[in-house]
Formats: sequence, structure tokens, C-alpha cells
Amino acid sequence: MNGISTGITAAWQVYEYLLFDARRASRWRDKVGVWFRRTGWRPADVEAQYPKRNAELESFRKFDPPVPAAIRNYVIAQFVVATGLTLWTGQLFATRGAAAVLLPCLALWVLLLSLGMLNEGRERAFAFELLRVVVLVPVLLVGYRVTGGELSTAVWVAAGVYLVGSLQWLYLLAGEDRKIDSKNNNLTKIS
Repeated sequence: MNGISTGITAAWQVYEYLLFDARRASRWRDKVGVWFRRTGWRPADVEAQYPKRNAELESFRKFDPPVPAAIRNYVIAQFVVATGLTLWTGQLFATRGAAAVLLPCLALWVLLLSLGMLNEGRERAFAFELLRVVVLVPVLLVGYRVTGGELSTAVWVAAGVYLVGSLQWLYLLAGEDRKIDSKNNNLTKIS
């Protein structure tokens, strides 16, 4: 959960800065202007009282963990599935309403979270992805059926092929016995 909260904190940090400046500005014009002026603009009185230190770009290191080609290919294939799930969720929303898309949206969120974990080389990423495939795919299909949705035989067959194919691909990935070593950015064998 730490990665999730860090992502949320990073996404909302800019608004926290704007709110800080708006609260401390002395003029109403500046309190409103903080939200609509160019990026980085600060009221003069706030800037004088609370100066900001500029980031040192010379020491900036981009987060870019190495991803083995086999994992990258799996993630790309699953992202294609996520795109299809997104389109299906949109069609479902248009025909059955907002309540019908709760479970598909949850499934999509878990899928994308799992892909992010795989791309970052997280320790438990494979276990999480395996759990997602084994549990969430059947729950999504059964949940759709229980709520009154009609699924053709072709959909059940496609879901079965997806489930077996994903499990087989994960088995092959786990068989490679590879781990991302983030300290020296190399692939190393797990002992």
C-alpha cells in the first residue's frame, strides 16, 4: 500500500502547494490568482515570507527500473486486455448504467496496479498477478452473470483461453528465475 499512498501524495502535492499559497496571500486577488496564473507563479508577499528552494536538477535521477523483455511483453499483452476491458466497461455503462460498472472498474484498477508492480520489479508482483488472474477473472464473469448480464459461449471460451494463457505465461516467467537488482540495474539469478 505504500506505493499507492506515495502515488496519491505525489499527484495531490501540487494542489497542496497552491492551497498553502492561497491561504497565506494577503490580497484576495492573489488568493484567486494562485489557481489561474501560470505554473510556478506565487504572490510576492508569500514568496518573500516563504521562499521555495529550487530543485537541484544536476542530482536528479529519473525512476526507470530495467524490465526484462519477457515481462515487458507480458505487460504489453495484458495492457491490450486492459484496453478491451475499458471499452467493454464503457459499453456496459451505456447500456446498463453506473451500478453495472463497479466490478469491471475494480477489475481494471487491480489489473493496472498489477502491471505497475510488474514494471517496477516489486518483490510480490508475480504473486499479486497470479492472484489477480486466478481470482478476479472468474469473479468478474460470475459477478456479471449474477447481476443479470448475458454471456455468450464465445465469451466464456475467450475468458478460459485468457485465464489459461495468462497462467501459462506467468509459469514461464517464474521459470526464468529472474529478479531485477535495482542497485546495479542488472538482471541477476535468484539464489
